[in-house]
Amino acid sequence: MKVEDLQKASEQTNDCIIAARELYSELVTLLRYLEKARGWSIGNLFGGSFFKVDRNEALSQVNTSAKYIKRLNRRYQMALGELSVSIKSDSSIAASKVVLDMIVGNTVTEWIVHNDIVKAIKQNRWCLSELDDQIVELEKQEVVFEERVSIILRENKDK
Repeated sequence: MKVEDLQKASEQTNDCIIAARELYSELVTLLRYLEKARGWSIGNLFGGSFFKVDRNEALSQVNTSAKYIKRLNRRYQMALGELSVSIKSDSSIAASKVVLDMIVGNTVTEWIVHNDIVKAIKQNRWCLSELDDQIVELEKQEVVFEERVSIILRENKDK
């Protein structure tokens, strides 16, 4: 690869990392909201309007967060797609990116369609773990691109 291609790939990798971190952050927020909603649903069994108001607020927060996650996930998947095209091959996370996309979608779907808080919480935790692994791999890849650029630039300077 030429220096320009490596620099572009490095920038695209950085874009992926930023998008992944934003997605990760919002998944953490969603997890908090899901756990809060689950807690209020148990408290709501004992009745009382106080519990109902707080639970409805928690459920509204979950819905808002889930919709935002769908947009962030699309952005992350697009960034990964651009990177794959740029380096003309799939990176080491290509297979898991498809799985993550499916699980993020399922987490949101479980919540919005089936209102299954417990399953959504489990899937959300899995997403966080998977996304954390992907961020580490992307950071390693970015270092590799930057090292290759500096090696090529040094070689060109020595000529």
